[in-house]
Amino acid sequence: LKTILLCIVIVTIASAQQFSDFSKKGSTWFGGGLNFSSIGIEGERVGILQASPILRFFPNDHFMVGPSISWTGMFVDGESINQFGIGAEIGGVFNGGGNAFPYVRSGGSLALIGSSGESITGFSLPIAGGVIIPIGRIFALQIEPSFTITWIEEMNFNVFSISFGICGIGEKSAVSVMQGMSGLTSLF
Repeated sequence: LKTILLCIVIVTIASAQQFSDFSKKGSTWFGGGLNFSSIGIEGERVGILQASPILRFFPNDHFMVGPSISWTGMFVDGESINQFGIGAEIGGVFNGGGNAFPYVRSGGSLALIGSSGESITGFSLPIAGGVIIPIGRIFALQIEPSFTITWIEEMNFNVFSISFGICGIGEKSAVSVMQGMSGLTSLF
């Protein structure tokens, strides 16, 4: 109950503040995520590490574009499988009157997967939406659920994940640091 009351107080305080709209033409959004998971499967330990930088530009008000770059490594018993993703993303950020900044994003990326000298390629399509909730003058909380579909050869994989993060908001920029709840935001 105390946690719920604290969240209500934080959201109420955030609602009373006035914030700049970082998603105007010429703005930038930087940041990234670094996720680690260790999964036990029938006596084996599988480590999964993912790095995904954020680099988004606003060529028009509230419309963002940018490259999509990611690396995921899966490690088990001295063996590794690596997935590199490179592509582009588009999206939109909406100004909720300074109280919140809901957004949506999607795009596509080529997935290059390699292990022991062999490699295959595929395609990934993320569909995500989220909200940035300002707390104070420049600090904000962020939540982003996403659904990613990856097609490789004749198979497809889909992953649902939720990322939480913190964000700094300036006059014409934002910086996000996100942490995924599953760590399995791509093929693995």
